[in-house]
Amino acid sequence: PVLFLHGAPAWSYVWRNVIPHVSKTHRCVALDLLGFGKSDKPATDITWDEHAATFDAFVAQLGLRDYVIVGMDWGGAMGLYHASRHEASVKGLCFFETVLRPNEWKNLDAAFNVLGRALRGQVTGYLIGQVANVMINAFMRISQVRKLSAEEHAQYAAPWPTVASRRVIPAILREMPFDGKPASNAPKVVAYTDWLKATELPKLFFKATPGSFVGAEFAAFVEASFSNMRVVDLGQGVHFLQEDHPERMGKEIAAWLEDTVAVPAAACGPSKPKTSSTTAGDEGGNKDPRPRDPCSPVVQVSALLIKNQSKDKLQGVRSANGPGPVSGFAGLNDQAHDRATSRRVSTTNRVPGSQRLGRRSGSWQHQPRHDCSQRHMSPRPRGPLPPALAATLS
Repeated sequence: PVLFLHGAPAWSYVWRNVIPHVSKTHRCVALDLLGFGKSDKPATDITWDEHAATFDAFVAQLGLRDYVIVGMDWGGAMGLYHASRHEASVKGLCFFETVLRPNEWKNLDAAFNVLGRALRGQVTGYLIGQVANVMINAFMRISQVRKLSAEEHAQYAAPWPTVASRRVIPAILREMPFDGKPASNAPKVVAYTDWLKATELPKLFFKATPGSFVGAEFAAFVEASFSNMRVVDLGQGVHFLQEDHPERMGKEIAAWLEDTVAVPAAACGPSKPKTSSTTAGDEGGNKDPRPRDPCSPVVQVSALLIKNQSKDKLQGVRSANGPGPVSGFAGLNDQAHDRATSRRVSTTNRVPGSQRLGRRSGSWQHQPRHDCSQRHMSPRPRGPLPPALAATLS
């Protein structure tokens, strides 16, 4: 399996033109991180540890092993942090425009420097990140060489319809360490950077000019520091390299996987016949025809994130398959619900009829979460819901 992790303010839509080149030979999983895309938008700031815990639980619940991580930006940081703690399960790393060493403001390009500092402020972050929606209205327009079409820009804007929905944007900027702050997260970047220097896992690094987060000096550091790494110079590019070079990136990833990364066919588990079951929370007892195989076309995972004093703990991971949000959580008692943070996460869902992720233009279009014409839905249980991590597999 190949896990694709997006950056901010994008969502899994950003991989729409890359994945078709990889999914011909490998199972692909495009996840929307908590607070992004079709994921729930929590009313509180999401910490580094909460992002990491939900991603760890997602991988564990799917039972993935021998997987490859492809990540950029915030998704790249989460992917590398995960890989450094689960090296035995990871078979390769592909990264670009992400955190590959402790950040320093002086190393960023001028636009990202100014914008990043402003977004980290409590007041300025709220005003420009949430109210003015500058990441969509400005940053997305200058983060690739080509000009996005009106439809493409609308797709990127779709997950952020309200001021409250954009809370995650300034929140992750405050979680990302720069010049050693916040002190709670800076050692994590140091630790996985040191691990990257030591590990012999196969690596694929995309670089571009001028870049945004990773400029020429940063790229030179990466090339000099990490071993067993293939470097691909894409030419002109800024931040979202997938928008300027999707075909090249997809083909390079596929070739790299074939040449250097051996992933057993059984890594996604043995194939199982499709079964029917009653969805938890479906008071009518309607049968849910969705398959329960972790390798089925669409898999969804839920996890209960419980606050225990000052430390977050992950408990009670459950799964359900299908093209819609997880609608029920059997076995989670009322006491657990009362203590749970009400967070649900989902990803882009394959439009019925499309054979592979991204093969149809409509397969990546953002649709309202409760569009029952496109989803198999059942009534929600009462009370707060645990976070439901969902991913489209191809």
